[in-house]
Amino acid sequence: MTNITLINPNVNPDYGTLAYYPPLGLLYIASVLRKNGHNVHFIDADNLGLDDSDIIERIKTSNSTIIGITCLTAQLSEVYELSRHLKQHDQDLKIIVGGAHPSAEPFDVLNDCKYIDIVIIGEGEYTFLELVQRIELEQEYQDVHGIASRIDGTIIISNPRILMHNIDEIPIPAYDLIESFLYYPGTYPTKHYPSMYVMGSRGCPFKCSFCSDSIWKGTLRKRDPIKIVDEVELLITKYGIKEIFFQDDTFNIDTAWLKTICHNIIKRNLHTKCSFKCPMRANKNLINDDIFSLLKKANFWMVFFGVESGSQSVLNGVSKGLIKREIERAFKIAKKWEVKTYASFMIGNYPEQNGTIFETIEFAKKIDPDFFGIALLIPYPGTPAYSQLIHEKRIIRSFQDYRIGEELFIHPNIPEGGMKRGIELFNTEMALFKSIEEKSIECTIVNRIKHYLRDTLSKQNPDLNRIVTHLQPINNSLYAQTMLPISKPDISIEIDTNNIREIKAGELFYVEIYITNNCGEVLKSYPPNPVLVSYHWRDKRGEYVIFNGLRTVIKPMILPNNKIKIKVKILAPEASGDYYLEITCVQEGVFWFEERCKNLPIIIEFYVKI
Repeated sequence: MTNITLINPNVNPDYGTLAYYPPLGLLYIASVLRKNGHNVHFIDADNLGLDDSDIIERIKTSNSTIIGITCLTAQLSEVYELSRHLKQHDQDLKIIVGGAHPSAEPFDVLNDCKYIDIVIIGEGEYTFLELVQRIELEQEYQDVHGIASRIDGTIIISNPRILMHNIDEIPIPAYDLIESFLYYPGTYPTKHYPSMYVMGSRGCPFKCSFCSDSIWKGTLRKRDPIKIVDEVELLITKYGIKEIFFQDDTFNIDTAWLKTICHNIIKRNLHTKCSFKCPMRANKNLINDDIFSLLKKANFWMVFFGVESGSQSVLNGVSKGLIKREIERAFKIAKKWEVKTYASFMIGNYPEQNGTIFETIEFAKKIDPDFFGIALLIPYPGTPAYSQLIHEKRIIRSFQDYRIGEELFIHPNIPEGGMKRGIELFNTEMALFKSIEEKSIECTIVNRIKHYLRDTLSKQNPDLNRIVTHLQPINNSLYAQTMLPISKPDISIEIDTNNIREIKAGELFYVEIYITNNCGEVLKSYPPNPVLVSYHWRDKRGEYVIFNGLRTVIKPMILPNNKIKIKVKILAPEASGDYYLEITCVQEGVFWFEERCKNLPIIIEFYVKI
């Protein structure tokens, strides 16, 4: 019996976190390995806030000889660093990496990180099992289908593995390996806790240029609806799940299949014990009153629509396969049946222009979703958008420097900074629109005015009395940023800057802060208003040199009696001299964190040299 540890690694600090749900991919692999007699351990480092030394201690305890690590682009730098630390701990460990990013860039992953032994390309359940069997018998594994590996230092990519068409053969995820479902907040918006997601199908027949589903060959494969509802019932009865998100690429491609799932949820009375949500296409042939009537009966309280743009030229340019009239119709039907809607939008696709951004804003107001989100295009490897940008040499950041909310490429039609300004304009316009609509103008407009006045006045009266010269505990209240009951949480924040006093002009460096939750409740920080760590630079006169520098997202859950470490990325001023660095926390769109924290901001003195 082989001891295996499967790891969901931390996310690049610039991304924040992805720990809204447990990683189903690893739990599926775990269930296949267990079924074949192997001993599997699971570490969700991103959710639990574990650093590499914590992970290594757990691996020591488990006596694992094979390590499996999942990897998205947002985790790439952390995966490389973790792999290095694992090999330094034990060079005989066999490190296998899989997931969306390695599947798209297997050669580069092995070439960039010598500590990774094998990359799994595509679906990993049975590829991982075959690798374990070969390694256990000390056999060569380079010819296993669906991997990249090395022979005498040369990177070899094997023949592709044929997709499994009957995905019902895969046992349900190893849910018992999850430490607690309560540690996961679910994707916004979440109505009931604890929340979990279920995979009803794999693949998507559509070919949107920004979507990485092309890595999975675009083949739609559906599970047996009865087995899906069996899994739902297990999650409700055994694990106490109160909300389930069907996180398929699209849940209504086969409307007869969807109806069978809903009918069985109702038949087993599960709709009275759990709420549901799902993603849907807005195409006319996939949306009708019968479907939404049934969704309502089955307690589907919300559906997600990928609207992307309010410009038909942009929708056509990204091969969305939708017309605006269909989108409008879908939202009207959802409202008719009182099913909440979430509309996701995107700025930066290739046909985008300044004018199309305004079209998107006006269209968002027209369809009037209950919830919405907007993001800049992130050109992930394996997508047509990425291939085009690479071909035209427009990408300006490496994968390890990808950051949500930052412009990662030079757009052919929009000047630098224009996409970010488009996001800001969209959010401002929609906040104003929703405020007027909901008669709550004070919440958004008055607070914006108050923030502006306070920030302007603070520049004229800087408080530079608190210089941190050693590890200093600071008492704070995170209450306003949480969903806690009325109680006073016991929170502490620490910062260690003993080894940082002199830096180079323009240098990127990290300051580590520690947040400890000493109360008995889970602290939550997640969209639409996550708590962020921010910073400002002042000169010796107290004038701001950099205001609102890079921001780091706090993990979505801080568990009771748990300390998390946050690596705050800082960019030093360009000119030499003495400066003060202010580190504070902010909750976007609500209020500055320091309103509730008398001891914030933390102020540290630095000398910046050329």
